[in-house]
Amino acid sequence: GKTRVEAVDLVAGNSLWRSDKIKGGVMQMAVDTENDLAAVVFVRDAKGEPKDGFKRRPTVHLLNLATGEELWKRDLESEVEMSPARWSGDGDEAFYTLDNYRAPFFLDGRLWLFYDGVTSLDARTGNPGIREKFRVNEEGLALTEADPVVDERHIYVSGRGRARAISRATGREVWEAGDLGLTPEMILANGTLFVRTGGQFTRLKDGEVIERGPYGVSAIDPSSGKILWRY
Repeated sequence: GKTRVEAVDLVAGNSLWRSDKIKGGVMQMAVDTENDLAAVVFVRDAKGEPKDGFKRRPTVHLLNLATGEELWKRDLESEVEMSPARWSGDGDEAFYTLDNYRAPFFLDGRLWLFYDGVTSLDARTGNPGIREKFRVNEEGLALTEADPVVDERHIYVSGRGRARAISRATGREVWEAGDLGLTPEMILANGTLFVRTGGQFTRLKDGEVIERGPYGVSAIDPSSGKILWRY
């Protein structure tokens, strides 16, 4: 009945700080230990009958990791479709989660979020940076896009049948490679970005596992976005 965020000493087990002023359910977190920052994503009223199309607007709260003090909070610009924690046909209410989205992370002084596309926020102020909007959870399936991949120059993200590179220096898109299909996995190895396409995915409306192609691998030049080969 009450949300609580708490920091606990790993060795002694005693509580370092506790915050119970933020309302909503804790969905995802990101931590930047070097700068003593913790980003916590909350969603209010995330409960209802299991079904597809259940949407809520996430709120990001940025906390001082050492003290628990709230530095800023920001409501995201749009509601996003959520995934029930369980599927049932008996009409009982279920809690909803953001498990159908890749987790946020800190990089280069910015917080990166992957709900309804790609969003970056200044970690200290919450001011918006890049905002690239595209449909996530294509065809009503969860995690059809890959975990982001990072190298010294770019952040590589996927979604909407495309892979794209975003400059770490400017936050702008550098290139886009299209017509790949569903792209649930990317790996950067030996100077090449490998993108796996197709696979098995959870359908949000009923929890059924659905297979979707085309199945294969595409190799992409990470500097230019040129597709080198497809299997």
